[in-house]
Amino acid sequence: MHVHDLPLSKMNLGIETLIGNKIGKFYEMDMEESGRSWGATMRIRVAINVTSPLIRALRIRTTMGEELVVSFTYERLQNLCYLCGHLRHISKFCEMRFEDGFQDPGEETPYGPWLQAPMSPWGTNHKSSFANLYFQHRCNSNPV
Repeated sequence: MHVHDLPLSKMNLGIETLIGNKIGKFYEMDMEESGRSWGATMRIRVAINVTSPLIRALRIRTTMGEELVVSFTYERLQNLCYLCGHLRHISKFCEMRFEDGFQDPGEETPYGPWLQAPMSPWGTNHKSSFANLYFQHRCNSNPV
C-alpha cells in the first residue's frame, strides 16, 4: 500500500510501523539503506483484514504529539466494491443495493478507482524521487 500526505521528515520506519499496525499488521517498508523513503508516497507491506472495508485515510499522532492525516492507495485491488469498500465483491453485487431505502449514489461513491496504486517491483520506491529520475534521464539520454 502507499501512504500519501506524509511530510518528507516523517517518511521513516518508525512512523510507517505505527501506520501499518493501525491498518493491520505491518511487515516492511520499501526504503533506502538509510531507513528513509524519498518518493511522493511511502510504500509499506501490510496484512489487512479483507472482511472489513478498506481504510481510505487515518489520523495519527506522532511521538512528538504532532497530528497528521494520511491517505492510502492500494496495490493489487481486484474486486473492490465502490459502495461499501469490501474486497470480496464488486458494486453490482453489493448487499447494500438490496437494503430498504437504498439510493444509488451514481458516480459519487465513497470508494473508487482512485484507491488503486500503481505497481512497481518491491525495493524501487526510493527511485521515484525527482533527483533520481533526473539523474537517470541525464545518464540515459543520447548526446546530440
